[in-house]
Amino acid sequence: MTSTNQSSRSIIHHQPREESAIYDAPIEPYAPGPPPPPAHSVVLHYEDIAKQHLGIIKDSDVYELKCEHWYVKDFHDNPDKVYGPDFKAGGNSWRMILYPRGKDGLSEHVSIDLEWTSGTYASSYDHIHAQFVICMSTMSFPTNYACRSTSFRFTKAESEHGFTEFGKFDQLTRNNFDTGREAFVKNNRTRLTCIIRIIKSNIQSDSRFIGISADPYNSRAKTGYIGLRRIGKTSYMEATLQLLFNITKFRKAIYNIPTSSVDGIITPTDSPALALQRLFYRMQCGTECPSIAELVQSFGWTDRDINSCEGDECIEFLLAFLRSMDDSYFSKTSPRSEIRKLFGNQVAHSGQDYFLESMISLDTAGCSSIQECLSKATKRDWALRKRLRIKALAPVLLFELDIWKKDYGPTLEKADRHVSYPLHLNMSPYTETFDRDSEWERYVLFGMIMHHGLANNGNHCTYINSFKGHSEWLKFDGWKVQNVPIDEVLDPQHKNRSVRRYKHNNPYVLCYIRESHLNEVLCQIKVEDIPTHIRSNINTQ
Repeated sequence: MTSTNQSSRSIIHHQPREESAIYDAPIEPYAPGPPPPPAHSVVLHYEDIAKQHLGIIKDSDVYELKCEHWYVKDFHDNPDKVYGPDFKAGGNSWRMILYPRGKDGLSEHVSIDLEWTSGTYASSYDHIHAQFVICMSTMSFPTNYACRSTSFRFTKAESEHGFTEFGKFDQLTRNNFDTGREAFVKNNRTRLTCIIRIIKSNIQSDSRFIGISADPYNSRAKTGYIGLRRIGKTSYMEATLQLLFNITKFRKAIYNIPTSSVDGIITPTDSPALALQRLFYRMQCGTECPSIAELVQSFGWTDRDINSCEGDECIEFLLAFLRSMDDSYFSKTSPRSEIRKLFGNQVAHSGQDYFLESMISLDTAGCSSIQECLSKATKRDWALRKRLRIKALAPVLLFELDIWKKDYGPTLEKADRHVSYPLHLNMSPYTETFDRDSEWERYVLFGMIMHHGLANNGNHCTYINSFKGHSEWLKFDGWKVQNVPIDEVLDPQHKNRSVRRYKHNNPYVLCYIRESHLNEVLCQIKVEDIPTHIRSNINTQ
């Protein structure tokens, strides 16, 4: 699923003051000047609205222009995700999707998407390009509306696109007494209008209609990084990939896995390693947000697999993904996998032999800090049935914080607790060979995966330490990458702010790097380090 503010314009249209019967505003003194433009109605003038917001193109380039209305009842009482009725445009089925409280159910913005629900378009293409406007208007005044416009190339893998921040909830649902504008949601009802222009298949390769137009916010220009385009309930996957991508030694190890045709690999769908190499190359050198669709296809996943995940999928995916890449590296390069050396901790539980573990899981119940969690886990208490013993730690240290209630039944629930974690962590007190002065066990916080929202309707994002200053961190959230202060990282729930939407900000995965290995783990990667067959294949597409 891809929902973004890219290539979109937000305009609020006001109905003429005399049409509103609920305001008794004073008459403005006459001021000479050009007359205001005529008010367009979403019911009568959708063609004019399309020209205004989508631009004017040749009629011969348009397969069909269609306008559909969805009358939404019980706006405030609806669930977090509501599907509109199907409608036909360009020989295809479409529908609008409304998120009254945002994609995570806790946002201050209303989100609205358009979904391509069929692939019956009569052409040789497996995609369809549409330009569309979505309007929200009052039932009584169709000239009083807010709208957003964009264009997108829909595919079976990326069938949903729209506006994560269509408008602020308060601004859409309340009267504006300063301007005399009536709320777009009145008596718990509103009207959503989709004006869609289907572009003919024979011109979809035209540069005017490819992909998404430039967005006012350019992540690459602002931060040097780009985000990822979503294809469903895959925020956990994107967060994991952004974390691993920024561990540059891991990225270099992935590039070193043999995946050329000489090695028997033909297409990315034959090999997750090849698909990941191609994705990492686009993330490193591209200018637009790449899609993870190709990587997902290499897993052999169906749409049901993509959209049936719950909040705790992140850990399972991260561990399985590391095992998969380690197996590829182990079988095709050398017995000493760089991936295993990066993440492999020598640990054991009571009565067991030591083994390599990529992630240390911590029970946070009754603990206020990660240090307390580690002390509890490694405590020498024979009454405990399960005690963690740490013999040796990896250069990259991953912690899982259990934010889920394990015994709540079939429904996954988040635990309402917060555990603090330091910017610098000394792990020597928790190892079998305790040496408080050892620099070998001193770590610095490099990254974090955060879960925001509820268990079955939340969102994952990644925070990365840029090491450019004490307060400069990067936040990766879908297509957008931005700089954030360190307070947002170390105090994600904003304890000093009584804002509801921060209550469900929960750190989920913490990533620390050994201080003495920073330069090695975060090594520089030049374009020349990327396999030639990856660069040449993508550049010619």
